[in-house]
Amino acid sequence: TNIYLEFEEFIRNGGFPGSLYYDNYEDKLLYTKNVISQIFDKDIKNHRKIKDKELFEVVQNFIINNFGSIISVGSIYTYLTGQKINVDRRTIKTYIDILENAKIIYSCDLFDIKSKKVLDMEKKYYLADLSIYYAMNTDNRIHYGPVLENVLYSYLKTKGYSLSVGKIGSLECDFIARRGVDEYFYIQVAKNIDDDKTAEREYKPFYQIKEMYPRYLFVADFVLQKNVDGIKNVNIVDFIYEKKDLT
Repeated sequence: TNIYLEFEEFIRNGGFPGSLYYDNYEDKLLYTKNVISQIFDKDIKNHRKIKDKELFEVVQNFIINNFGSIISVGSIYTYLTGQKINVDRRTIKTYIDILENAKIIYSCDLFDIKSKKVLDMEKKYYLADLSIYYAMNTDNRIHYGPVLENVLYSYLKTKGYSLSVGKIGSLECDFIARRGVDEYFYIQVAKNIDDDKTAEREYKPFYQIKEMYPRYLFVADFVLQKNVDGIKNVNIVDFIYEKKDLT
């Protein structure tokens, strides 16, 4: 009856079908934890390339806890060596590949808009299901920045779009979406833009991009701002619920 409340339930409970059979949050969470545990314990940790299961868990948890952030093998290496953990960069890369191949995480390349080149060293990683984060952490708050990005990333991938993160100097455009020959879009995602500082931060990357492809600002706010300079302000819940495409 209320798709906005349902959306918040979906964020925490995820999309594993079996969770629908349980009424309260704790039971849903327990079910999800059991599913995820089976995936990790049976399908991943017995992988022949995982020589050190404890190290694998540390790498896995680092990526899951930093979903939606720019990550590189180097940044994970720096973190691990700072924790006095002896590790080889190739091992980190192997463990990331295992998580990707198991469809636990999906990578999103960084694309330099000015040079028109993919930046090889850094990527963002999104979760196959947000309940993976909530099942593995005691923190049940919704951090809307990475969460909304993750939701939109998953949705647009199901609609056949290729996605990358746009870099314009020190600025970042959350997504560049491509589909077919001539469908090309720039996208920003925010919980809301209810103050001038937030609005300026979200709009700024758009004004640094010379190509005049369609631009979207997705928000979770009920009250949408007026479209500014051709930038479409769209409620992310309505957009997904109505199964819309970028236009």
